Amino acid sequence: MTRMSPLDPATITGRQKEIYDQIASRHPQKHVPMPMQLLLRSPDLADKAQPLGQVIRWGTADLRLTELAICMTARHLDSDFVWSAHRPVAVENGISADILDAIAQKREPVFEKPDEKAVYEFTKTLLQTKTVPQDLYDRTLATLGERILVEMIGACGFYMLIGFTVATFDMTLPAGRKAELAK
Repeated sequence: MTRMSPLDPATITGRQKEIYDQIASRHPQKHVPMPMQLLLRSPDLADKAQPLGQVIRWGTADLRLTELAICMTARHLDSDFVWSAHRPVAVENGISADILDAIAQKREPVFEKPDEKAVYEFTKTLLQTKTVPQDLYDRTLATLGERILVEMIGACGFYMLIGFTVATFDMTLPAGRKAELAK
């Protein structure tokens, strides 16, 4: 059980209701996902965070690589909630289930695609050490290009916010989903 309940759109008012309705209208399924409902306790924060989330989820140059970066962030945070939401999307966008299974189990994946290996190595290093050595930066930039590099960093940062939010408010996995990340 989460520490905060979902918002009831029938009872919220003012700026919170305005932002709730805006977020729902922009979402592909016309609802407000629970992590964003938690952020809506600060309507202005949610108002700014939601468009960034939209870009990261549906507007990056390569959604396959973005989803890999999101899954790496979920793995780093041990966030089964974020992992369970993004693993299927990563597979749908072309990331091998074998790669994701290895990441979930804290094993080194085997990569066939150089861009996926670059995202893995870069995000793993950045998340673990909070820095990126020049040679890794140069290799990643040469493989991905500027736009994808920047979008990958943005995805990691945004999902750190989401991961911290779901951890703080002790969000449980949705019904029917099970924890997959090795502890």
